[in-house]
Amino acid sequence: MKKDLVRIIPQDTLKRRKRINLAFYSTFYRTSRNILALVFVFFMISTLSFLLTKNLKESKAYDISKFNAGNIISDYTMSNVGTMTEAQIQEFLTSKNPCNDRNIQRAANFPGYKYHIENGKFVCLSEETFEYNGEKQTAARVIFEASRDFQINPKF
Repeated sequence: MKKDLVRIIPQDTLKRRKRINLAFYSTFYRTSRNILALVFVFFMISTLSFLLTKNLKESKAYDISKFNAGNIISDYTMSNVGTMTEAQIQEFLTSKNPCNDRNIQRAANFPGYKYHIENGKFVCLSEETFEYNGEKQTAARVIFEASRDFQINPKF
């Protein structure tokens, strides 16, 4: 004869088990979703990297065996003082900054700087004169004379 065994499980234990199971499944779901997102990001980065690098042109390096450290600029090029006249130097300086700026009110915005204003416009360095030994010289004249005195190409 068998005895009927009755097992009594408290009600709160079942609720606790359900909560644990639900917590496990929600954690598992969040973890799997994060892993899926990481895999997606990895493949997107891999694909974009491939697409960006597949069309790169091959670079060609300079043949270093032809390099001579003692001949970066030839002596002739460096000492050729006849490449530019004083007028050409002046024209070059003026072309780089024509200075037709007549908005002299901007000088008031920066009072710490000194400005040279004549005839209602800013005077550019290409038009500025510098006094040397009692004689006024332009920047072009200073460059021209320095190139002659030191035998240096005025382009440098």
